[in-house]
Amino acid sequence: MTSDALFTRLAPVLNVSDLTAERAFYEKLGLPVIYEGPEYPDFIAFGTDTVHFGIQQAPAADWTYRRLLLRTPSGYRLALEGPTE
Repeated sequence: MTSDALFTRLAPVLNVSDLTAERAFYEKLGLPVIYEGPEYPDFIAFGTDTVHFGIQQAPAADWTYRRLLLRTPSGYRLALEGPTE
């Protein structure tokens, strides 16, 4: 078994019903926004040296939808998406 990690970080993305309220909540906890941009207007990422995660506006009709972002050692980002059971 090799010691090279397949991924360097797992960053969960949480579906939320109120993006603005959730952002305010995590900022009050002291978590800084590390990404917010026009490419993904309903997504905000928070991060510190030890914690990375995101929130996104959930589709109104599907609260079981999940997304998991993975970062590889080479810097590629993968998104695993789909419904949960």
